[in-house]
Amino acid sequence: MKKCYTFITDGNEEGEYINVVDILKRAGIETKTISITNSLDVKFSHGIVIKADNLLENYSYEDADILFFPGGMPVSYTHLRAHETLMNLV
Repeated sequence: MKKCYTFITDGNEEGEYINVVDILKRAGIETKTISITNSLDVKFSHGIVIKADNLLENYSYEDADILFFPGGMPVSYTHLRAHETLMNLV
């Protein structure tokens, strides 16, 4: 089975996250949501809080087929880009 890790942070756009994760799961791709913050609860751009499956430091990501980074300007982009661990994964 293919595996996708979805990295989320404060300020992500809800639609960019939910729509893609829904399609991945319907396609039978195992999808884990990973918070790059220090909390499982992540506040998206319109104030909706989504609970991640786990925190970034709890995985190695070597088994990933897909790394997905939902957008959201300017806040989430800034958080994702500034995260050294994510930049090393990419």
